[in-house]
Amino acid sequence: MSVTDVDAYLRNLDEPKRSTLASLRRTILEIIPEAEQVISYRVPAFKLNGALVAGFAAFTNHVAYLPFSGSVLSQLADDLAG
Repeated sequence: MSVTDVDAYLRNLDEPKRSTLASLRRTILEIIPEAEQVISYRVPAFKLNGALVAGFAAFTNHVAYLPFSGSVLSQLADDLAG
């Protein structure tokens, strides 16, 4: 799986899901430009040093950022409150 698979995933989404997740993709790549883009568990994901570190997905009624690392949630605790 590769960046072209992630492109295809996004192409198949309706708006505003497509543009929202494309923006999230750009943000992730700004933070970790060396990340490898893959499809994992049937969703776009980012690998760093062989480990999955983040992903995103579109669902019927929402989109989601998927932090594949438990350390991410503790760092975002204040932002996620409530």
